[in-house]
Amino acid sequence: MTGISSKGIDNDPAPREKTMSLLGFESLSPFYVFLVLLRFLLCIIQTGYIHPDEFFQSLEPVAGALLSVNVTVPWEFSSRLPIRSWSSLLLTSGLPVLLTRPASAMALISLAVDASVAASARLLGHRPRRYLETLAASHVLLVFATRTFSNALELALFAVLLHVTLRCLADSGRAAEAERRLQKRLGGSQYTVHRLQLAEARQEVHRAATRDCATVSTLLCVGVFVRPTFVLFAAAPLLYWLFRDANDERDNLVRMRLVRVLPLSLLGVGAIVLMDSMLYGWVTFAEIIEGNASLDNVVMTPFNFIVYNIKAKNLADHGDHWCLTHTLVNIPILFSSLGLIGLASFAQHVKSFVRHLLNLDLHVSTASAFLSASFIVPLLLLSWFPHQEPRFLLPLLVPLTLLFAERLDGGPGRWRRSRQCLVTMFYAWNAACVLLFGFAHQGGVTRALADLQRRVPPQGATIVFSHTYMPPQALLLRRKRDVHVHDLGGQPLGDVTRLLRDATYRQRVPTFLVLPAPLEDRLGALADGEFELRPLRRFWPHLSSETPPALVCAPT
Repeated sequence: MTGISSKGIDNDPAPREKTMSLLGFESLSPFYVFLVLLRFLLCIIQTGYIHPDEFFQSLEPVAGALLSVNVTVPWEFSSRLPIRSWSSLLLTSGLPVLLTRPASAMALISLAVDASVAASARLLGHRPRRYLETLAASHVLLVFATRTFSNALELALFAVLLHVTLRCLADSGRAAEAERRLQKRLGGSQYTVHRLQLAEARQEVHRAATRDCATVSTLLCVGVFVRPTFVLFAAAPLLYWLFRDANDERDNLVRMRLVRVLPLSLLGVGAIVLMDSMLYGWVTFAEIIEGNASLDNVVMTPFNFIVYNIKAKNLADHGDHWCLTHTLVNIPILFSSLGLIGLASFAQHVKSFVRHLLNLDLHVSTASAFLSASFIVPLLLLSWFPHQEPRFLLPLLVPLTLLFAERLDGGPGRWRRSRQCLVTMFYAWNAACVLLFGFAHQGGVTRALADLQRRVPPQGATIVFSHTYMPPQALLLRRKRDVHVHDLGGQPLGDVTRLLRDATYRQRVPTFLVLPAPLEDRLGALADGEFELRPLRRFWPHLSSETPPALVCAPT
């Protein structure tokens, strides 16, 4: 079954294989199986700390709510103006926190990306083997997708949405072509049986056009509340899906889709908004029953998110970046040579997308134009915002893989050496990024917290973190408020010295200090004998861009 070829929609009326394996098990390679097992192994052994949001936008608030441990609830969950949805967070992260290691749960969720890419590759008329190997070898799946980032959930939701819309395009095209063939053969017939066949063919067109409306609505609602930027990734697939058969002269199939999608979407949004409003304490169930609730009691977190992020000052607080940072820096970091191939084809993608858009040709779109738009549109929209981090682009792995995985082939053929260089670069870069982000980057923070969990005595302690990422207190698993954690970030060592001096003189509980090893001697010199630093344990590797290791010794 071809479904969608690289040249366009395949309108073969043959029914889709009902026994098709979603992951294509008959074509799985040992290398892909190894990479999947490696993904789950890394969940257990990796120690790197990529960004504070992997804890403070998921694990910290959920652990505090469900496990009643001491946590630091970030400002995004402030009840005054919340910009993160509690209900979607509990739905996506609550059960993993309660039942298993969150990283293992995220790895299970990431398999939805594999399944969607494999099924989409089949729709494109390709064997999924090379696509799965390319996908699974990316450090985006090996490391980023196994962390509790909202971006990782956005990646999984976008992969499923992309496959659903691709499948809809194929099904709708087959049904329309079957009707056209039947109409050409029986259009002039007056026999009742022939008219019934034509009516049934038309009904199949309607069913194909509206078959996945509930799925699309669910993905859209959940995705927007998990991360409001999901709508930027979903824009191109939804436009292609919505305006499929827009020029149908007999039925308004666009309206048929809207009539089904809008009520379902509004129902889903209303349910999530109601849950958020109750969880944030803006309204109670009794007030709803008694009819005392109003719009003033409604919490709309995606709206608050947008209001916050459109203000340049707010984004500047998180860091301003050049408008081409995503394009020239983040895409090569995340996707290596796969991203470089995508950028090299960027002009061609834009030309194809604009041509189809200007010709209102969305309803007869080719697969390449569909996937190109799914890559270009979110990249351009996200580049408009001045704050640009690599993890914001995680979902782009899916269209890039479906577009260019076949080019990462070092076999015989034209430009063999160039292709071999691209393949070598791809695997070498991803291996290096697994070591960097999976183990070295801020690698001592979480291990120090795990060690302190065992060292802190029953009467409590004072813990000071200096020149590290913000420590997630949930990893200490302390229910009593007898442990005082001070996160000094990048404050001068003089401030660290004063805090340690005060903690030593005023408190009767032990004080623990966590800081990068290159600063230990400098802090000891500043202490000037007022307190003693006794090393307990060292953790390696720990790489911090704020305090890099000294590669050249200073002259004495």
